[in-house]
Amino acid sequence: MPANKWKYLSLPKAVRNRFTYDDYLRYRMQELSPEAIEEFLTKEELERIEKVLNDDASRDLFNHKRLFYEHFSSWIHREILALEKDRENEFEAFVRKHRNVILKPEDGYAGIGIYSVECCPSFEELCERNYLAEEKVDQAECYSLIHPFSLNTIRVTTLIGDNGEPGVLFAVNQFGSHGSIADNTDRDGIWAVIDDATGIVTAVEINPDNGYVNEIHPDTKQPILGFQNPTYPAVRELALELAKVVPTCRLVGWDIAVRSDGSPELIEGNVTPELDLYQEITGKGLKSELGKYLQ
Repeated sequence: MPANKWKYLSLPKAVRNRFTYDDYLRYRMQELSPEAIEEFLTKEELERIEKVLNDDASRDLFNHKRLFYEHFSSWIHREILALEKDRENEFEAFVRKHRNVILKPEDGYAGIGIYSVECCPSFEELCERNYLAEEKVDQAECYSLIHPFSLNTIRVTTLIGDNGEPGVLFAVNQFGSHGSIADNTDRDGIWAVIDDATGIVTAVEINPDNGYVNEIHPDTKQPILGFQNPTYPAVRELALELAKVVPTCRLVGWDIAVRSDGSPELIEGNVTPELDLYQEITGKGLKSELGKYLQ
């Protein structure tokens, strides 16, 4: 066993008892002071925070796409069709009308089960699994250059403070990779943290295949670190507006696309916005940031 494998045992007992060895490795705690380590929250702690801040009765609005699209219809400008048996003609007309169509399961998450219309199951199977067909957003060119096969979104995670006012906890770019049509991290997506003041990417997640930081996109070789989100202020403003719609869900990660004309388009809201991944990428704990909103 390497001599430094259990180096974390030298940490103060209060810190040591909170974190597992996996936490220690994931957050690269060997590089940090005990004070910096204490800023981190464990995955279990973050899950408890999300549970407390987001009311169970309101979660269905975010976990079921039909409910979400209906409730947030004022901020959704793409055409969406719920697939129903004996209405295949309607689906065929929808596909003819829109050159690019994406199919999503009603209760899907993490990009699982998303298809392009060229590679989807039979219409009968789609109906049985409560799929929806969506007009694919024509995204701004700067996002397509990084990965043209997916809709690359910005996740702005908002938090309503104890004073009732929402703020931005953090924001990230989500870029697809390896030809995936989804930008989710579970589908090989790449997270890139955005500086809230400038809209510029300042930190990028590590490639799990080789351990390298994805400063450039592994497929297109386009730069990710330093990428400038040209209309970030408008995206940020939209997220803060959306945060007020369902105030019983105080912590939400809003996935927002940027259209070719620069306007923001709401894609979805997430009541489990992956706070742990933000800590991993930045190497900074969220305890003090959360404390600005929560007493």
